[in-house]
Amino acid sequence: MSDQPGYARILADKFDYTNTYYDREPRFDFTAAHPEAYGSYDFILSADVIEHIAPPVERALEEACRLLKPHGILGITVFCHPSDQLREHFPDLSQYRVVPLGDGMVLINRRADGTLEICDDLIFHGGKTVPQMEFQNVYLGSAADWAASDITFIDRAITLAMRDKRMNNVMVQYFPGTSLACDPRPSLALDETKPTQLDEPDVQATVIALYDSGQIKKTSLGSTIFNLVLPPGTILRLGASSSLHGLGGYHGSVHINRGGKRRTLYYSANVYSQMLSATKENGITVFNKPWKNVVATLYHELNEFRTDADVNDAIQTGSNDALGWTSRAGQECGDQPIFAAQSLSLVFKEVTATGSTKKIPLQFMYSNAVHGAEGPIAQPPLG
Repeated sequence: MSDQPGYARILADKFDYTNTYYDREPRFDFTAAHPEAYGSYDFILSADVIEHIAPPVERALEEACRLLKPHGILGITVFCHPSDQLREHFPDLSQYRVVPLGDGMVLINRRADGTLEICDDLIFHGGKTVPQMEFQNVYLGSAADWAASDITFIDRAITLAMRDKRMNNVMVQYFPGTSLACDPRPSLALDETKPTQLDEPDVQATVIALYDSGQIKKTSLGSTIFNLVLPPGTILRLGASSSLHGLGGYHGSVHINRGGKRRTLYYSANVYSQMLSATKENGITVFNKPWKNVVATLYHELNEFRTDADVNDAIQTGSNDALGWTSRAGQECGDQPIFAAQSLSLVFKEVTATGSTKKIPLQFMYSNAVHGAEGPIAQPPLG
């Protein structure tokens, strides 16, 4: 079953051996019947193949056993990590197709009971999540660049949003057996020259400078994210992406060594999204006031931090082991609704805070329970 070339060559030298493939010649599908070959083989090797077979995988195992001679050997390896638990990502596959949608592929399945599901759900890769978290808003520029009311509105609204019971009822599905908590640290307004633009190295350098200068507390760094909020007019960049072309923000981390110890600083960068002119937009402008757009971006980044804290490590190492909850295409809980929405107004909403009459501007997050954006809900999803 598609052995690695390194030892396939050795096996071919030592035995009457053929390496087969599912997608090219010599082709062999172990989920199909091959009665002409039953009882023919002394051994069959399956090297990291079984986990890719559509359920029920028993079809392939039963066929492999039929192909073996009496007392033949079936050797199986399955890619795994010591911390993995057995989980079936598509338990209800029946009649299905994988089809292109946008820049990725989506699984469409009709279950045995006739109901339809479209799956590009988030899956847990085993990386870090942060159910109990803190955050601190850091306002770049100086007092001259900010309306004091904007800072007050942003701080108040994002705290309400992150603590809102009905919105957290959506997110708790990604933290089985654990409650969610989110506490704000007092916001920090800097007194510095307003930056014209920031790229990610600038963002990381800013966070490190705040740490080294003692302007941010050095406790609970592993569960705290520092939100850099850009002043009006500052352009945010991430490589080739720009807030002048739809970038609203991002989150990440940077590792430093201080006093012989490795520290990780988590950050987000958030555009003051507004119309710069009648036709020129900086960031993602959905609401009628820029501070509301900032709150929605913060909500997006904070929920992605709590569900996928170490995404930067995954990008830098090329390993999915560091990822928390993402789709198979690598999208996080805040990305999916934006890419899928025909209109951003469908997922950017002002909702009434639980137990209050106050309105909170935010973005709905992706919910595996409904295979799309969801919120707010009275009860957490079942299961």
